[in-house]
Amino acid sequence: MRPFYEIILDVVISENITKMVTEFNKYTLRVAKDANKYEIRQAIVVGFDIKSQDIKSIKTLICHGKPKRLGRYHGHQPDWKKAVVTLKPGIVLPLAAIES
Repeated sequence: MRPFYEIILDVVISENITKMVTEFNKYTLRVAKDANKYEIRQAIVVGFDIKSQDIKSIKTLICHGKPKRLGRYHGHQPDWKKAVVTLKPGIVLPLAAIES
């Protein structure tokens, strides 16, 4: 199995996601594009030091890159994978661990 820092790349933060964290205990993570749900679950257990039973569900989706333009040149940003992790009530994901 790969190290957890190769699977969990970043934490996605926005107004909507902050609302999801406070109301529904759902966290959104940017993960490796080839990672599956089992690898994501194991990376969360190892990286954030929580039990596997505390993870309620993991939903993944591919976010397609936006088209970009620089003058007359056209291109697009790369596609990336997002995982929405739902934790049991009372369990908090320490987000400071991923930023360091």
